[in-house]
Amino acid sequence: EVIVFCGDGSYLLWNSDIYSSVIYDKKLIIILCDNGGHMVINRLQIAKGGKEYISNLKAANAKNLFDVNFAEHAKSMGAHAENVHSLTELEQAFSRAKKSNKTYVICIKTHGYEWLEGTAFWESPTLEKNEDAYKDFIEGKLKQRKGV
Repeated sequence: EVIVFCGDGSYLLWNSDIYSSVIYDKKLIIILCDNGGHMVINRLQIAKGGKEYISNLKAANAKNLFDVNFAEHAKSMGAHAENVHSLTELEQAFSRAKKSNKTYVICIKTHGYEWLEGTAFWESPTLEKNEDAYKDFIEGKLKQRKGV
């Protein structure tokens, strides 16, 4: 069973995979965290010594911004989908998704600026003038697992 955990920004980049999974009968369970854009990238921009730049869709002041109903969008491609509003609802939806015979998308709103600590290293540009961010970058690069 394939379980996908993604954000709304990534979903907007690859959502056609849902359609492919449905028409070729290759079930996916997708848990989609809707935090208002490419907020992991936004966090990296700030942590690396830069400024927010159009990753937070609401802060980008786009003239034609509207909320996408990701569950309805997934349904329009033939998947089962639902919006949930709590961890309890998420657990219940996940049980339904496991029993489903086709791709199932579970959407939940999350906060764009609140994060859990993680240990992943992202090799992304860091401004050398931000000494703390640059030091973290060098330390992370030294711990980076090289290709398999």
